[in-house]
Amino acid sequence: MKLLTFFSLVLCTLSMQAQSITITPANDLTHFSCGKKAVSPPINWKHKLSNVISYGMMVESIDKGGKKIHMIAYNIPGKQFRIPAGLRKHSPFGNKVKFGKTSIGKETYFPYCKKSENEKVSVSIRLIALDAMLPAKDGLSAKEFKALCKKHSVGEGTYTFDL
Repeated sequence: MKLLTFFSLVLCTLSMQAQSITITPANDLTHFSCGKKAVSPPINWKHKLSNVISYGMMVESIDKGGKKIHMIAYNIPGKQFRIPAGLRKHSPFGNKVKFGKTSIGKETYFPYCKKSENEKVSVSIRLIALDAMLPAKDGLSAKEFKALCKKHSVGEGTYTFDL
């Protein structure tokens, strides 16, 4: 019985590792905060997942005022392994990428900010590999986006940093 439990634990660990995505920033991501560039940050990623049809991405920050959503992007083509800076502005994937509503109610990117030098702001970029394309329309809410990603996720990764 102990041997069976050990093998189950090893298999579970291996399957969890196989589903992870490693995200690496393409630049210093503090350059994409307020007062700097008002374009979404560039990221690269790698994984060993199969059957990836598309990706979804959410950029969030947490500060003393709570959580803010800075960008929701989905239908990023599944063959991609990078997103350039300015995803909304430059439409690098032929207008296939759609955008959800941010905390300010817009379907775009808005920069994460520190209100003072002493304030701590934690920013996370979450990338979800999906086995389907999501609705071909802009405007999903964060709740709708998360529910669809949960239903279609084949793996994910998060990159977190502090401003």
